[in-house]
Amino acid sequence: MRLQGKVAVVTGGGMGMGRSACLLLAREGAKVAVTDVSENDAMQTVEDIRRTGGTAEHWHLDVTRVIEVKNTFAEIVAEFETIDVLVNNAGIAGVNKPRHEITEEERDQLMAVNVKVNSGHATST
Repeated sequence: MRLQGKVAVVTGGGMGMGRSACLLLAREGAKVAVTDVSENDAMQTVEDIRRTGGTAEHWHLDVTRVIEVKNTFAEIVAEFETIDVLVNNAGIAGVNKPRHEITEEERDQLMAVNVKVNSGHATST
């Protein structure tokens, strides 16, 4: 229970490594804010945390939208009063095709998810 009384936010918390991080943080006593673009995946993670006695809520979050990140974090603070732990997990592999076939839109989407927010630009003022 190393995180008892702490609040953790996980981007991309609905599946994969993000889901695993959410479950571990909850096992260690944190209240977990599960954020993801997939409502169903985030809700499933929350349900699994609650089923084991943990505290969690979910928020839809598209990390490519700076204002959405700011608003979501404000909502999390309003709900849980603070943020102690942040796991910037949201990320995508991008399309699986040769580099010369990747469109500008596909490249921009990859950069928006993996670099824009995770580099801290979304939380700067």
